[in-house]
Amino acid sequence: MEGIIMAETERLSWQEICKKYPNQKVAIAEPEWENMATIKSGIVKYSESDGYSRMEIRSLVINSKGQLHAKGTTGLSSFVGLVDV
Repeated sequence: MEGIIMAETERLSWQEICKKYPNQKVAIAEPEWENMATIKSGIVKYSESDGYSRMEIRSLVINSKGQLHAKGTTGLSSFVGLVDV
């Protein structure tokens, strides 16, 4: 995780995220939720294609204090991230 690289700055739909980052774990900022478990759109900040491992992405999400949410683009994990309740 040397020299943190942040990926996108544009909002993408979940379908666009899955197409652009297939079979990857991604960290999403500013998600728009379809329901409590489904992301409708968001801004991808970190991804495996940027050179981050799944564990590094998970760590970035945990340390973001609810600002980022992790999700697998093809059902890699049920871990969705942290949500303020």
